[in-house]
Amino acid sequence: MATSVFKLTPKEGPMVKFYDRLVLPVTKAAEKLVKPPFGQSVFVVARVPD
Repeated sequence: MATSVFKLTPKEGPMVKFYDRLVLPVTKAAEKLVKPPFGQSVFVVARVPD
């Protein structure tokens, strides 16, 4: 959303480093075992119960 809607470019920082070092390797390993039912673009609609 940040890059497509707000036209922001990713900047090197602690969150990017965290993602690249920890999240990305785990995600790649998990996707080798189980094919996720969705891709990078996931649309979620939520509402507060009445």
